[in-house]
Amino acid sequence: MRMFMKTSVGLLALLAIGCGGGSPTPRRIVSLSVQPSVASPATGADSQFNASATFSKPPSPAGVTPLMWLETASDGWHQPPGLASVSQSGIAHCTGSGTTWITAVMSSGALNTAGDPVLVRGTAQLNCP
Repeated sequence: MRMFMKTSVGLLALLAIGCGGGSPTPRRIVSLSVQPSVASPATGADSQFNASATFSKPPSPAGVTPLMWLETASDGWHQPPGLASVSQSGIAHCTGSGTTWITAVMSSGALNTAGDPVLVRGTAQLNCP
């Protein structure tokens, strides 16, 4: 009888672990994309960019409001060429001629080992006339 109880307790513990018997995993942003991926506005026209996120749990993808929109280099982080301005609602306006990138940035919902928010970004190309 004692052996039966030990085996039963052990099986219950394994089931609890296998079923995720801890606290639920929070929903996190895995990636961020910007639409349209390439915009080529006419001279003097603005381009509206929107962001959508892919989450670690459904529903995904979903439209999101980034923490910030900015013009960047093609890698999404470095100094931009200074060819456009972008509002915090994702509206870009060309101020020069050439190719630049519009980047949306937001928190993934996770923290790194230092306790800082993990940022995700999505980048789209803007061809200024």
